[in-house]
Amino acid sequence: MTRHTLFIALYLATLLPAGLCLADENKPGEKPEEKVQALIKQLKSDDADKREQAAGELGWLDVSRDVAVTAIPALVEALKDTDADVRISAARALMLLSMSYSKEKMVTPALIEALKDNDSRVRATAAEALSCYTRDKAAVAALLEGLKDKNSQVRAAAAGALLWADPEENKAVVPALIKALGDNAGVVRKKATKALGNIGPAAKAAIPTLEVLLHDRDTGVRIGAAYALAKLGGTKKAIPVLLELLRNADEDVRYESVSALGDIGPPAKQTVQTLIKMLKEDTAFRVRWKAAEALGQIGASAKDAVPFLIDALKNEDEDVRESAAEGLLYMGPAARDAVPDLIKALKDRNSHIRCVAAEALGNIDPMAKGVIPALVEALKDKEGHVRCFAARSLGRIGPPANVAVPDLIRALKDKDRQVREDAADALGDIAPSAKGVVPALIEALKDKDGDVRWKTCYVLAKMEPPVKEAAGVFILLLKDKAVGIRATAAEALGRIGPSVKDAIPALCETAKDENVIVGMYARAALARMGYKTEEIIMGLIKELKSEKVETRCAAAIALGQVGPRAKTAVPVLIRELKNKDGSLRHLAAKALGEIGPVTEDVVPSLIEALKIKDINAPSSIAEALGRIGPTTKAVIPALIGALKHDNECVRFVAAVALGKIGPAAKSAIPALRDMSIEDSCDLARTLSVRAIRKIQRE
Repeated sequence: MTRHTLFIALYLATLLPAGLCLADENKPGEKPEEKVQALIKQLKSDDADKREQAAGELGWLDVSRDVAVTAIPALVEALKDTDADVRISAARALMLLSMSYSKEKMVTPALIEALKDNDSRVRATAAEALSCYTRDKAAVAALLEGLKDKNSQVRAAAAGALLWADPEENKAVVPALIKALGDNAGVVRKKATKALGNIGPAAKAAIPTLEVLLHDRDTGVRIGAAYALAKLGGTKKAIPVLLELLRNADEDVRYESVSALGDIGPPAKQTVQTLIKMLKEDTAFRVRWKAAEALGQIGASAKDAVPFLIDALKNEDEDVRESAAEGLLYMGPAARDAVPDLIKALKDRNSHIRCVAAEALGNIDPMAKGVIPALVEALKDKEGHVRCFAARSLGRIGPPANVAVPDLIRALKDKDRQVREDAADALGDIAPSAKGVVPALIEALKDKDGDVRWKTCYVLAKMEPPVKEAAGVFILLLKDKAVGIRATAAEALGRIGPSVKDAIPALCETAKDENVIVGMYARAALARMGYKTEEIIMGLIKELKSEKVETRCAAAIALGQVGPRAKTAVPVLIRELKNKDGSLRHLAAKALGEIGPVTEDVVPSLIEALKIKDINAPSSIAEALGRIGPTTKAVIPALIGALKHDNECVRFVAAVALGKIGPAAKSAIPALRDMSIEDSCDLARTLSVRAIRKIQRE
């Protein structure tokens, strides 16, 4: 589980009905499939309390994707239960499952219908759950209707959910949220401000209204308006309001204000000294620990706070220590002086602090003395989630962490499935060619857990050179029950190429798979092997014009999988960069990057497409330019320009792309340094530092 997912989960835990516990661990000898089926059966109990408990537990079960997904039809059916509390629990479970599973065709219509429920609590929960399905325009349309609901909590939930909608794909979102800023209920106005702030530059039309709301009668709305304004570039008016609220006698107001400053990030650097003072002196401990976190989110500009955060790491209060660790993590390389204390924090009695310390050590200065041995030792921690973060940090460090290989190989048999998954991932990043790694990963392909098999399959599929020894297992995995594993196995066989002709019959059979993506991957693998290559490519080009969006997208993915052999598809894919469908633009860009610089007009077309105002496509274009590399002089300047893109995803993808290019991207270092200090996204700041290291080291 990622930290982001963990925080969402903790938030959702506060929404659970009183008395409803999280899922118990499986009974001795009970298989995950049996636990899920038992809960599905319990959903049909005559006892409403038992049905409610079953629905709630299904969302929290720690089982693999292919097991948990079997509960979705039953949960969709539970949205029609006669008991409102059961319907609420079912909606929350579907929200939790959406973190890992994509079942929009089944779930979205059911949640949309739940937005018409007679019980306002059900409608509000359905709106919250739909926040995870906003790729579906029907879901967005339903949430826009939810903004007109007679109940303020439903309107607030709908406003909060819309922050995940793509304003370019759904033109009505920003105007509807601006209208919601005038709602009679403060909770709705507050949620609308947060949504507009998260949408970012595409919501600039809201600035005049947000400026008025800086004087709203509701303190929470004033805080939200200040946050949103700062995110939209209006820090001069927003920051003074928040600074004033930091002096408020109400602990909740101070807490929310500090939280907003942290979310604003580097643009709030003028508040650093005030936040340091609050870290030391505020009477409320939760305000102090939130100040520690906010200082970290502000980043390198808050480096004066490092000594105080180091001191807070030794505080008796666990919450203060936790936020100090979080703050140092967010601050990145500016917190190098904290490395020795973070190594000590790997022994903290609080397991979450150990997790954050492990992640921070991988981000701040992974080459500092003692970091790698400390993370290797953390692989033996008694808590599984600490071992996960240790493995992830070692993977991020890459080849310099090769001393960890034996321990990571052992971790492939850890009792915790997530540790096994993260260990496989880390081995692929650190030393795929090291002695014993490939045999251990091939053995892990037999893991009983579908997620572990998929991750291991993915790691082996991406290895260079392709792993011929695994071909026999990949052929067997073409019949795995999990879609992702079948598709990845087909991709892996395609990368191995003509030397595994024994795979051709199996791939021909898989090309008929009921799942269109699996079938396309199999066809792409056959083309890479030289089997009916031109015929397959022409067929894929034809399917780019299918009436079904899923087929068009799968065809674009497959053409990218074929790689340079698919150069005849380049003109068609270039045209798709202007397609009305954002998903197809995104996938066409990825395909062009995988096919490479086979025609002179690829790079100019990609650079032109970077100007498209889109959520996904520009990041794919930046990734494609990075794949093509410095073969064309215009690539690196285009990626440097992308470091200042409005979309934070584009910025960090551009940073990663420049890092992959290596020494040839030296001209990007000044821009990357600026990004490491000033970017509002902590991930973008971290990735820019890594890119600099790669450019200078490789």
